[in-house]
Amino acid sequence: MAVRMANAVLWALPLLLAAFAARAENICHRGGGNDVSIILQYSEDIRPIRLTIDRRYFDQRFIPQDDSVVRAKVLDLQATDFAPWPEGLRAHMSEGSYLSLLIATAHDLELVAQRLTSMTLGYRLTDTVQWHDTDGPFGLKRLGAPPPSDPLTGGLFGMDDVYIARDKQGAVTDVIRCKRPGDTPFQTCKHLVEAGVADLKLLYALDYLPDWHRLSREARAFFSCIRDN
Repeated sequence: MAVRMANAVLWALPLLLAAFAARAENICHRGGGNDVSIILQYSEDIRPIRLTIDRRYFDQRFIPQDDSVVRAKVLDLQATDFAPWPEGLRAHMSEGSYLSLLIATAHDLELVAQRLTSMTLGYRLTDTVQWHDTDGPFGLKRLGAPPPSDPLTGGLFGMDDVYIARDKQGAVTDVIRCKRPGDTPFQTCKHLVEAGVADLKLLYALDYLPDWHRLSREARAFFSCIRDN
C-alpha cells in the first residue's frame, strides 16, 4: 500500500508542477502590442526598475506614456486570478474581487510591522518595546508586547488588526493591516509584500484574508512577470 501511494504521488507531481507553471503563466497578461513600459525610481539614489505592463491594468483615465519615470504606480486587478480589472466596471472594494496593487520602494517590513502594531496598542513612537511573536489566524503571526504604561487613546489605528508572516530565516516577508468588522462599511486589508527591490502593497476586501498566502505568492509572480531588469 505504501509503495502504491508513493508511486501515485510521484505520478501526480509532474501534473502538480505543470499546474503551478500554468498558473504563473496565466498571471502574466502581457503582449499583443498592448503594453506600456515605465521606469520605477523613487529617488536618484535607488536603481531604476523598468516595468512592462499591459495598459488594461492602469486606470484608463491616466495611462502613462512609454518611458515615463514614476515613484510608484497603482494597478487595478482581480483578486481571483490577477487579471486586469474589467474595463468600464467601477474599481471599488464593494465589487468584492477588486484588488489594488501599489508598486513602491522597498522598506524594512520588521520596522513597518512594529510601528503599525505600536499604534494599534497605544504605544508612543518614543517608547521602547520588547516584541515577541504570537499566533494569529490562517497561519499568520501577530507582534505581541506588554500593555503600554501610558497608552495613547483615540488613535487612527486602534481598531485595526496587524498580522505578519516570516520566512525560514525569521525575516518579515508580509505585513497585513485589516479593518475589524463593523468599523467601516467595507472592511479591507492592506497587505505589504516584500519583493526584493520593491514592496508590493495590496488592498483587498477582508473576505480575502484567508487567501493571503496565495495573494502574496502570486503578487511576487506578477511583479516578476512585468519586471524587465
